[in-house]
Amino acid sequence: MKINLTSFLLSIFFILITAYGKCQNLVRPGFFTYNGATFKAELSTRNKDELLIEPQNSPNLGENPKKIEGLDTNEVLSTLEVQNLYDYNALLPLFSNYATLKKDGEYIRIIFSINGDGVINKMIFYIYGQTKISQQDIGKFYQKIIVENKFRLTSKDDKHRPLKYIFRTKTIKFNTNYHVSRTRNN
Repeated sequence: MKINLTSFLLSIFFILITAYGKCQNLVRPGFFTYNGATFKAELSTRNKDELLIEPQNSPNLGENPKKIEGLDTNEVLSTLEVQNLYDYNALLPLFSNYATLKKDGEYIRIIFSINGDGVINKMIFYIYGQTKISQQDIGKFYQKIIVENKFRLTSKDDKHRPLKYIFRTKTIKFNTNYHVSRTRNN
């Protein structure tokens, strides 16, 4: 009787692990959807070891004005200070396989496009090409950041407000002891 119960419990455990694994699809080239947001993952043209992940429902950003209140936009940008106070590291333990990602030294490089009010209007991600990050985790991460994060912008006389986009980059490491490669394709 003891052997049958043990066998039964091991079978149930195996089924649960298998079902959980199937729910956690790793990010690979192609399209995936999470909670209404569609993402496209493709091999990066800049770094042969990375995947580029881009949300497909991002707005068209249009063009930045050439002049703002009579000043060339570049003059306004030269006085711009950008602060990103969001604690991304607090989100990392929420990844379903955080311990593995930390052990493997994985990272997420984010390129933000923010408008003149500091609101994120677009994000793209670069991650290790053979990542163990799941589609679901990157989708949750994206949606949490897009809703909760806002940049603080200041410039001389607040002339930056008409800007439609300003780009900023942030790299988040699961393990700060690892160096993130910046190798580019030739």
